Amino acid sequence: GAFIDNNTFINMDKKGVAISHLRDQYIRVKDNTLEHYNNNNGFAIYAYNIANTNLDISDNNLLRGKVGIQVENVLPLGQGNFISVENNTIKQYQYGIYTGLLEAAQINFNTLEDNAAGISLNDCNKGVVLDNDIIGLTFKQTVGINIQQSENNTIKCNFINNMEHCLYFSGFCPSKLTSNTFGNGDNGITLDNA
Repeated sequence: GAFIDNNTFINMDKKGVAISHLRDQYIRVKDNTLEHYNNNNGFAIYAYNIANTNLDISDNNLLRGKVGIQVENVLPLGQGNFISVENNTIKQYQYGIYTGLLEAAQINFNTLEDNAAGISLNDCNKGVVLDNDIIGLTFKQTVGINIQQSENNTIKCNFINNMEHCLYFSGFCPSKLTSNTFGNGDNGITLDNA
C-alpha cells in the first residue's frame, strides 16, 4: 500500500497527487495541504483506473485550481474494498469533488466553499453523499451537487447554500434524497431530462 500523509504541495503545474493503474492496494491520502497560486488548471488529488483497491482520501486542505479531488474508473470489486472521500476542505476550484464510473463511493463530511461545482457524480452508482457543507460565494453558474446518469445513490443531510442550483439531476438518476437543507439558491432541486 501507499500512505501519502502530512505533505505540503505548492504550485504544482498539473497534479499534486496522481494515482493511476494500480490493483490490489490500500491507498491513503491524508492530512495534506495543496495550494495552487498561479495555475487554475491544476488537480490537487487525482485517482484513475484502479481496481480491487481501498482508497481513502481524507482530512486534506485544498485551495485553488481546476479540480480539488477527481476519482474516476475506480472499482472496489473485492470483498470489503471501499472508496472514501471524507473530511476534506476544498476551496476555489472549478470542481470541488468530481467522480466518474464508481460503485459504492462514500463522499461524507466534506466542506466545499466557493467552487463552481461542489460535488459531481457522473455514472456513479450505489454511493452515499452524506453531511457535506457546500457554500457558494459566487452565486451565478454554480451547482452544489450535480448528478448525471447515476443510479441508487443516497443523498442525505447535506447543507447547500448560495448556489444557483443546489441539487441538479441530469439523465436517469433514481436516488434517495432525505434531510438535505437548501438555502439562498435559484433552484433547490432540478430534474433535467431525468
